[in-house]
Amino acid sequence: ADGSPVSIWHAGSLNTGSLSSLSSTDVSAWSHAVFEYKDLWVSQKSEEQKRLVGYIQVYDMQGVSLRHLSSRELMDKMKCALEVGSYYMEAVAHMY
Repeated sequence: ADGSPVSIWHAGSLNTGSLSSLSSTDVSAWSHAVFEYKDLWVSQKSEEQKRLVGYIQVYDMQGVSLRHLSSRELMDKMKCALEVGSYYMEAVAHMY
């Protein structure tokens, strides 16, 4: 434990029943804000500590079922949530 923040995505706890009420635009906006916050945190801490720091990203797949994997709507929302993360890879210290 080096004091790095940990970001955990619990894929198996997604409520697939309410996906239709969630717009892809809202998912993308939320995801962008989350990744931007983590990037700002990393930048600030790196300056303060005079070294490069990062956060730990964990993808918890426990509870993911065939129902999750076969839902096109869920896969589309997950893509919206995760695609912006490719622009912030340098902020990740470890990924599990």
